[in-house]
Amino acid sequence: MNELNVLKRICRHLYLAVLLCAVSAATASAQVPTVTVDAKNVTIKELLQRIEANSQYTFAYIDADINPDKRVSVKAVNRSIASIVAEVLPNVNMEVKGLKIVLTAKRGGGIADPPGR
Repeated sequence: MNELNVLKRICRHLYLAVLLCAVSAATASAQVPTVTVDAKNVTIKELLQRIEANSQYTFAYIDADINPDKRVSVKAVNRSIASIVAEVLPNVNMEVKGLKIVLTAKRGGGIADPPGR
């Protein structure tokens, strides 16, 4: 009978551990930076400035890596910044470092876009 009680306690502890892990994962996913932005026919530079104005994040990039004069349109409501960047800059890597978002051109694995594109 004593072994059964010990087994029940172990099962309860495992259940609580799994529950805490699930809650922790949900909290972590809620911390993904999101933003609401409605931009029609704006430059990439203007779009990034709007995202900065509507969030606590700032962008760092080299103009040659992102083509800041390219025009785009985006309508996003409470959408992740990563998904917006991936949509308008598919050939750019995004790395979040604290409150700074670093954008760099993807290198290798394919033919690079010619300069000016």
